[in-house]
Amino acid sequence: MRLLMYALLGLWLSQPMMAAEEPATNSIPTNTTLEAETILEVMRDPFWPVGYVPAPPQPDISEAEVAKIEEARETKAKTKWPPLLLKGITRASRGRYMAIIEGVGLIETGQTVTMQRDGLLYTWIIDEVSAKGVRFTRLEARPYTPPLVGGRTQ
Repeated sequence: MRLLMYALLGLWLSQPMMAAEEPATNSIPTNTTLEAETILEVMRDPFWPVGYVPAPPQPDISEAEVAKIEEARETKAKTKWPPLLLKGITRASRGRYMAIIEGVGLIETGQTVTMQRDGLLYTWIIDEVSAKGVRFTRLEARPYTPPLVGGRTQ
C-alpha cells in the first residue's frame, strides 16, 4: 500500500505545475465586507484574549439624527412616570400570582399595562408577579390622541 502511495506521489510531483491564471478584467467586484474581515484577522492584536473579536465600527450618523436622538433622551429623562399603585396580591392556580393595580385592574406575569395621564399614554410590561410584589419594565410614554367617536374611517 505504501509503495502505491509513493508511486502516485511521484507521478503527481513529476507533472509540471501550471501557472495560475490571471483573473478576468470583467470579473464581478469582490465583497468588501469579506475583505474587511480578512484584514481584521490579519491585523489581530496578539494581546487580545483568545476568541475576542472587536466590535464593528459604528456607522456615521448625520447631525439631524444625532439631534433627534438627544431630544428623545431629554424627553425620556423629563417624563415623570405615574406610579403603579399595588392594592393587593392573590394566589392563583398552580403557584401563579395575580395582582390588583389601582386604575388598571387585575394583572399577571407577561401582561402589558397601559395608563393615560396628563395627555400621555404610559405602557409597562409586567415581568413578574410573586408573593413578594410586582416587577415591571417601562416600555414607552407617548402622546395620547383619543379615538374619534362616530367618525367615518373612509
